[in-house]
Amino acid sequence: MSEHKPPQDLDALSDHAPALAAVVAQVASDVALVIDTEGVIRSVADGGAALSPSLAGWVGRRWVDTATPDSQRKLQSLLEEARQGTGAARRREINHPGPGGNDIPVAWSAIRLGLQGPVVAVGRDLRAVVAIQQRFLAAQQDLERDYWRRRETENRYQRLFQVASDAVLVLDASSHEVLECNDTARALFPGAGPGAAQGHGLGEGPAWPWTSALPRLARAAVAELLVGAAASGRAAEIRVRALADGGACAMSATPFRVGDRLQLLVRARRELSGGAEAADLRHAAQMVETTPDAVVVTDSSGHVQLANPAFVALVDRGDESHLRGLALAELTGDQHGRWADLLERARTQGMAQIEPLHLNVGAVSTAARVSAALLTDGEQESVGFVMQVLSPGASRPVEAPPPWTELADAASRLGSAPLESLMTEVTQAAERHLVKRAWTLSAGRIDECAALLGLSLNGLRSRLQQLGLDESGESMASAPRAGTTH
Repeated sequence: MSEHKPPQDLDALSDHAPALAAVVAQVASDVALVIDTEGVIRSVADGGAALSPSLAGWVGRRWVDTATPDSQRKLQSLLEEARQGTGAARRREINHPGPGGNDIPVAWSAIRLGLQGPVVAVGRDLRAVVAIQQRFLAAQQDLERDYWRRRETENRYQRLFQVASDAVLVLDASSHEVLECNDTARALFPGAGPGAAQGHGLGEGPAWPWTSALPRLARAAVAELLVGAAASGRAAEIRVRALADGGACAMSATPFRVGDRLQLLVRARRELSGGAEAADLRHAAQMVETTPDAVVVTDSSGHVQLANPAFVALVDRGDESHLRGLALAELTGDQHGRWADLLERARTQGMAQIEPLHLNVGAVSTAARVSAALLTDGEQESVGFVMQVLSPGASRPVEAPPPWTELADAASRLGSAPLESLMTEVTQAAERHLVKRAWTLSAGRIDECAALLGLSLNGLRSRLQQLGLDESGESMASAPRAGTTH
C-alpha cells in the first residue's frame, strides 16, 4: 500500500507556486491565489471570474481583508487549517465585496506547499449557483403562498357553506331527545323536529330518542357516535351511509353544557354524488357566492371573521376584508341588544332564532329572520349566522282583510242551526283570518308562517287542509261548513 505523502514532499513546488496557481485557475477554478506565511496575497491567477474590478489589486493585501466582515472569521479559519496538519483545508464559502455593493460568494479550498511553503488557494464563483438557488427559493415561496391562499379560500367557502347548509340539531345527551333543530335537519332527517319522532309538536307527548326516527341501518352507528361524544367529552365524526333516501352524509357530534345539563350539537352535511372533493368545493363556492341569504361567521364575542357577498351587500361595506374584526351589532345598527342575546343563546344553547330582527344600515331598516348556531373548531369557538331578509310587506304593518262575511252569515242563521255548529263555523272563520294574516306577514314562507302561529309544519299543513286553504295560503274548494254535509 502506498503511504500518504507528508507535506514536505511538496517543498519542491514552492518555487513554482505562481505558475501552479495559474494552471489551476485555467483548468479547474475561477481564481487561484498564492499566499505567503504572513497571510498576504503574493500572486493572483484569474480564470475569468470578475470577483473585483481588478483582481490584481488584491496583490499585497492580507487575504482576510478581501472578505466581507461577516466572512473574515471563516477565511481566517480556512487559512489556519491549511497551515496545520496535512496542509489541506476543507472547502468553505466566503463572501467578498463586489461591484455595486453586491457580495460575491466564492467557494475556497487551500493547500500548503511544503512545511514552510506558501498556500495556494483556489476559488469557484458561486453567483450562478446562488442565483439558481434564489430562483428556486422564490418559486417555492410563491408555491407556498399560493397553497395557503388556496387553503384559506377553501376554508372560507367550507365554513360559510357549513353555516348556510348544514343540518343542525341540539340533543339532550342522555335521552337523545331533539331540543332544537333547523329546517335543513327536518328535510334531511324526516321527523327530526322536537318530539316529531312520534308526530308530536314541541312539548307534546313523551320524549323519544332522535335515533328512533332514523332509518334502521343508520341507528346503531349514530347512537354510538352520540354516546361516544357524550362519554369522552370530545367531538366525534362519522359517515352515515343509510339515509331515508339512500344517500350519505358526514355527521359530527360535539358535547357542551347548559347549566348542569349535557347536550350534543349535531351537524350533518349531505355528500354530493361521487363525493369528489373538487366538486364539493365548487358546489360550496357557488352556493356561498350566489345565495340570497346573508351568511356571516363571528368569534365568540360577535366580531366578524367571514362573510358572504349577500351579507357584505346587506351592510353596504363594499368588501369582506373591510368587515373583519368589526362587531356584528354595530354593523347592523342593533340598539336593543338583540344580537348580543342571540349570540349568547347560540353559545350556551347550541342554536337560536329571532324573527323578525330589524337591521338598521344607514337610513334603511330591513326585517330579517335570523338563525344562529354554534361552531366549534378544536379549542376555537365561533358562531354562524344566517339572515333571510323578509319581503318589504313583512316589515310593515299589514292592513286587516275585509270584514268576515262568515260571521254575518252565522248571525243570520240563528234559530236554524245549533249554537255549537255556529260557533264552530265562526271559529274556523277566525282561524282562516289569522292564518292568512300570518301568511302575509311571513311573505309566503311556510316555515315562518308556522313559527308565527306557534305550530309545527305538519300542524300547519293539517290546519290548512281543515280550513280549505292550500300551501300558498289561497282558498281551495270551499271547506265544509259546520253542521252541513256534502
